[in-house]
Amino acid sequence: MLRQRTRTLQAAVALADAGATAAAFALAYYGGGRLLQDVAALKTILPVERYLWLPVLAAPMWWVLFGVFGGYDFSPIERTRDSLKRLALPLILGALAVGATVFFVKDDLLSRRVIGAFLAANVALILLARALMLKAAPRFYRATGALRRVVIVGGDAAALDFGAAVERAGWGLQLAGYVLPSDLAPAAPPERILGPLADLPILLDETAADDVVVASPGLDAGALQRVIRDCEEVGVCIHIPSPFFNAALSRPHIEVFSGIPMLTFSAAPYNPVALGCKRAADLLGSLILGIALSPVMLAIALAVRLTSRGPAVFCQVRCGLYGREFVMYKFRTMIADAETRRPLLNHANEMRGPVFKIKDDPRITPLGRFLRRYSLDELPQLWNVFRGDMSLIGPRPPLPAEVRQYERWQRRRLSMRPGLACIWQVTDRNRATFEQWMADDLRYIDHWSLWLDVKIALKTLPAIFKGTGM
Repeated sequence: MLRQRTRTLQAAVALADAGATAAAFALAYYGGGRLLQDVAALKTILPVERYLWLPVLAAPMWWVLFGVFGGYDFSPIERTRDSLKRLALPLILGALAVGATVFFVKDDLLSRRVIGAFLAANVALILLARALMLKAAPRFYRATGALRRVVIVGGDAAALDFGAAVERAGWGLQLAGYVLPSDLAPAAPPERILGPLADLPILLDETAADDVVVASPGLDAGALQRVIRDCEEVGVCIHIPSPFFNAALSRPHIEVFSGIPMLTFSAAPYNPVALGCKRAADLLGSLILGIALSPVMLAIALAVRLTSRGPAVFCQVRCGLYGREFVMYKFRTMIADAETRRPLLNHANEMRGPVFKIKDDPRITPLGRFLRRYSLDELPQLWNVFRGDMSLIGPRPPLPAEVRQYERWQRRRLSMRPGLACIWQVTDRNRATFEQWMADDLRYIDHWSLWLDVKIALKTLPAIFKGTGM
C-alpha cells in the first residue's frame, strides 16, 4: 500500500542527501574558503580538486550510515522531528569518520576551516532538506490528487482502528469504505459500509480501489482465498496485517525461498544488515580489546595462580543463542572446588527464581572479590565474542540448569546472542531481581538497535568503575 511511495520517497531523499553534500562542499570551499581568504586575508587554500575527495567520500557514506541506522525508514504517521532524531547517530559517526580520515591523511596543507565548514554545512543542509521533503510529501499527494483508495474487509473495532489509521496517514491514502465479511452488527458507521463480502468484485469496480486490507481475523481460509482471487483478477493490491495471525510480538517480513514467497514472523531482531554490523563490531571490538588488554589479562592470570590453588581460567558450560551450549571462559575467582561445595550453600541463596547468588559467598577468594567488583574476571570472554559464542552487548549467558527451570515464555531471552554487558548490568547490576533481569533482557530484545548497543556500551565503563559488581 505504501511500499511504492516509501521507495519513491527514499530515492528522492537519497538524491537530496547527495545534493545537500554537493551544496555544502560548494558553500564550504567558495564561501568559507575562497571568500574568507579574499575578504579577511586568511591563509591561502589549495585548489578545489584537492578537496573533491570530501563530497566523493561523504555522499556514499551518508547513504550507508542512514541505511544501517534507519535514516531511510519513513512512516506516513510519524512526526518529522522523530524522523530527524534518527539521523543524530549516523551524522555524528559520519562527522567522526571524516575527521579521522583527515587526521590519518596528515596533509597539513589542507584547510581545516574548509573541512569544518563542509561538515557543519553538510549536516545542516541534510537536516533541512529532509525536513522540507517530509513536510512536502503529503501536500504533494493532496495537491496532485494522486490518492490511493483503500477498501477494508471487516467491520469490527479492529477494522475501524485500521481505517482511522488510513485516514490519518499523510501520504495520499483515502478510505473508500468497509466490506462486511459476516452479518454481525458492524462497528463501522453505516455511511462507510460498502456492502457484503460476496459483492467484493463489484465493489472494487465501483470504488476504483487501489488496495484491499483484510482486517477481519475471523475470516476463514476459504473466504481469504476468494478475496485474494478477486483482487488478483483486477490487479488490486491485497494486504493482510499481522494481527490477522494473532502475532502479538512477532514482526512480519516477506522472504522468497526457492521462488516461493513466504510471510515470515520473527519475535527477535531480524535486520540482516544491522545484525551483520553488530557481528562486525564484535569481531573488531574483541580483537582490539583483546590485544590492548593482553598485558592486563596476563598479570591477572599470574596473580590468580600465585594467590590460590587451581587454574587461572575457569571454564563453564553456558547456553548461547537459542540454547546452544558453549564453553565460557573467565578468570577463576573462587576456590578450586567451589562447584562441589555449591549444594551446601543452596539454603543461603539470596535470589528468587533459577539463579544462584550470594553477596558474601565464602567460596570467593580475596583477589576474586576484587576482580568481580570491577568485572575484570569477565575479560577472557573476549575470546568467546571473537569466536561468535557471545556478543559484546547482549543478555548474559545462563547455565543449562537455569534454562531448564525457565518458563516457556522466558526462553525468548535466548533468541539473541548472549553478551558481556546488557541493560541490567549498567543499571541495577547485582541489586536486580531475576524478574527484573528477565524484563530488562526482553525489553532489550524487543527494542534492539545498533544505537541501543552504543548507549549500553557507553554506560558500561562508568558502571564498572563504580565497583558495584559481585
